[in-house]
Amino acid sequence: MTGDSTRASTSAEGAVTPPETLGGTPGQHYCHDAVVPAREPALAWSRSDFEVTAAPFVADGRLYVSLDGAFLALDAASGDVRYKVTMPGRSTPPAVLEETLVVGGYGIDNYLYALERETGEERWRYRCGASNAGVHRAPVVSEGRAIFAAGRTVRAVEVETGERLWSCSLGGRTSHYPVSVADGLVVASRDDGYDNQWLVAIDADTGEERWTVSTPGLLSPTPVVAGAVWYVDREQTLHARTLDGEAYLTVSLGEGDLRWRAHLASDGERLLVAVGTRLAALDLSTFQWDWVVASSGLLGQPIVTPEWVYVATCSHRLYGLDRHSGETHFDVDTGVRSRYACGVGDRRVYVAGSMAEHELLAYGDGR
Repeated sequence: MTGDSTRASTSAEGAVTPPETLGGTPGQHYCHDAVVPAREPALAWSRSDFEVTAAPFVADGRLYVSLDGAFLALDAASGDVRYKVTMPGRSTPPAVLEETLVVGGYGIDNYLYALERETGEERWRYRCGASNAGVHRAPVVSEGRAIFAAGRTVRAVEVETGERLWSCSLGGRTSHYPVSVADGLVVASRDDGYDNQWLVAIDADTGEERWTVSTPGLLSPTPVVAGAVWYVDREQTLHARTLDGEAYLTVSLGEGDLRWRAHLASDGERLLVAVGTRLAALDLSTFQWDWVVASSGLLGQPIVTPEWVYVATCSHRLYGLDRHSGETHFDVDTGVRSRYACGVGDRRVYVAGSMAEHELLAYGDGR
């Protein structure tokens, strides 16, 4: 990370306001309040009988995983299957609201599903449009609404009933990045082809478009953190925009075109930026780098807990880093290539292969 930055005269005040939901893609951006191993963990169990197609997520003793044609709830302690829901195609990780799981379908599927958390029984399904209008990223649940992108549209559906509350056309295909919801704003991204991407901000209550800005070469999710929308572009530049869409901050991350998607996460004090083999923490009060670490392989999506950052890599590594200093507390050879976010909870870290591998691993500290 070069540290070169420019900032507009406006200020980006405010704190992280994550949605009240557990799980799903939003949980990969914000701090998890989970009990996890702090020192080098040992393998607790493993499975090699299915290929996971999305990041695993754990809540209340269950590990939720997505496969081709199925959504599974496993016993987080043993890896045994609690229940299996047959799906037409693939599914997203769940967003969890009380006793309801909200899951998006894609591939040959174009529905949003609400499932009973305890049994997996379907409560309702919502059709998103044409057969190519799948839900590629987990919805965000905020104030009882499931908000998600599918096809060319962002929609809000009431979790209790499955009734559509509003929809907003983006004027082009939604990208495969998740929507973000904070401070009454929904931020989605549109992809019109090479170097032709856009951010679209939508009123979370009415579904009315607030603003649209061009973001050429967008190559990351767009979380809302500390009163700003953050993203990385193909030229290895980190951008921040105010909630009015105005450019606020740019930070150079390196030279040359970025070949791989970047990953962003935050603990409210720092923005974690994973680009290629580097993971860096940007202090959100000073806009200086707190720490930078390097890996031997491409990094996956970091996941943040109150004290630790966990990240898997495409070079078979699982790292546990101190959230404040970046110090490496453990570096485990998993034998599995992964760019998924780890599942965390119940004193375990869960790693799933993301490159046509069939491994799902659980690591615990034995306490």
